[in-house]
Amino acid sequence: MRFSKIEEIEVWRRSMELATQTYQVTSKGAIERDWGLRDQMRRAAVSIPSNIAEGFERNSEGDFNRFLLIESFELLSIIAPMARHCERSEAISPKSSTRVDCFARL
Repeated sequence: MRFSKIEEIEVWRRSMELATQTYQVTSKGAIERDWGLRDQMRRAAVSIPSNIAEGFERNSEGDFNRFLLIESFELLSIIAPMARHCERSEAISPKSSTRVDCFARL
């Protein structure tokens, strides 16, 4: 691995931004009152940088790549569809959903 600190990895930094924005988006409007969906979105968003960091700490490029692959599937299968669902149900604004979807392209 060519990184010495997790902070050097752009996808980790961007996933931290995603977690922050997910908390912001889910802290207002109807989505705030939908505790199940709100909590699921938050847990998914927080697990991504956590699992990337875990893969990094294993000090194996193969393990790290495997963790990145797993998290890319989690990102695509949980966060982006939930954001689109919220947009359709008007739980969050289209602008907020678009911001979350943009991060889905990590």
